[in-house]
Amino acid sequence: MRKRRELNAMVLRIPSRYVFSLPTALLSRSERKREADRNYCIEQFVPLNAEEFTSQIIEGNDQGLVIAVTLEPVNDLMNKLEWEGKWVGAVVPEFLLALQSLQRKQRLEADHEIYLQEASDIWNFGLVHDGLLVRWEWISFHEVVSRLSETLPLPLKRYVVASDVIEVGSDAPSFEFLPFSQTQLADEEEIQVLQGRSVPIVDFRGAKVPAKNPLRAMVLPATIFLYSTIIALSIASVYFFEGARLVNEIASSCRQEQEDLFRTAFPNSRIPVDIPSRFRSEAKKAEVSGLQAEKAPKLESVTVVLNYFLRAVPDKGAYRFDTLRIDGSTISRCNGIAESLADFETLLKSFRANDFVFPNPSLNQLGDSHYGFQFDSMQKGTSQVTQ
Repeated sequence: MRKRRELNAMVLRIPSRYVFSLPTALLSRSERKREADRNYCIEQFVPLNAEEFTSQIIEGNDQGLVIAVTLEPVNDLMNKLEWEGKWVGAVVPEFLLALQSLQRKQRLEADHEIYLQEASDIWNFGLVHDGLLVRWEWISFHEVVSRLSETLPLPLKRYVVASDVIEVGSDAPSFEFLPFSQTQLADEEEIQVLQGRSVPIVDFRGAKVPAKNPLRAMVLPATIFLYSTIIALSIASVYFFEGARLVNEIASSCRQEQEDLFRTAFPNSRIPVDIPSRFRSEAKKAEVSGLQAEKAPKLESVTVVLNYFLRAVPDKGAYRFDTLRIDGSTISRCNGIAESLADFETLLKSFRANDFVFPNPSLNQLGDSHYGFQFDSMQKGTSQVTQ
């Protein structure tokens, strides 16, 4: 049985060898209504017991077809597809799908014969009256040639559908050849059914062709979603800890620079825990006394600048910072990569919205969608940071 393996949603298409058809004229109207009665009555016409098949009716005003499908191979494949996580939207004989597609594409006459090739030596013969399929058989190519040689009563049309041109002899009455394969036609109709644009002639998905567990088809997608979520959280945690590590390295570097500066300014003093507070205190003393105004440096806090920078980085967007250099109150260089131009624009707008001023940043396209960027001489626009 053919199936669309690339889609989770699909139509299970039944080959003709698992399908039996007979005219509704063999049954009375009361025998056609209930499937149990219907199957019991047609049991004598098919090589199966009544419990081994399911049936449906294609019926018009005065004629129609009873279509019976072998249950065991259909249910076996249904179970397999469910465990693979596929959702079966309909269970339909492939010939009927192809016939619907052909009628839509070619606008066939209301009354016609159709010969549709299913495999190398398997053909489906259908007789359509008033747009309704009233006869269906699967026959060999030899039988196709034999029937095509017979005279066709008017106004009946005759169509032969195959992927390759066939040779039937010069004495065959005229017919119209349509270059399509049954699989191609069924593929097109399957898409229409799954999109809700078409309803199959018959659909055997139901009580006898059930989903053993209606939620089974969701198991694989749910499992994939769960693992995807775990992987995404793991990646996010890696980025979080990588960001924390980067901030810790910058803070350690700032602390070392503060200690070196303190030793230069106060070589005989013990390094305090809060170096910035000590600097501010000594600076005030120097300004008051006028004795050490030239020696005590005025602090431009790198930590505060870094804090302003991190607040300005937007939550949205995908980008990576490779280099961040802070000199006093100025971010002298900031290098990184944005995954798209839109991500870079988001970053740029966020910096400006947080009152950072800087010359025009440089931007280089690295690949199909990645962009390398560099900001120079970034400062808070209101004033120098001197906390």
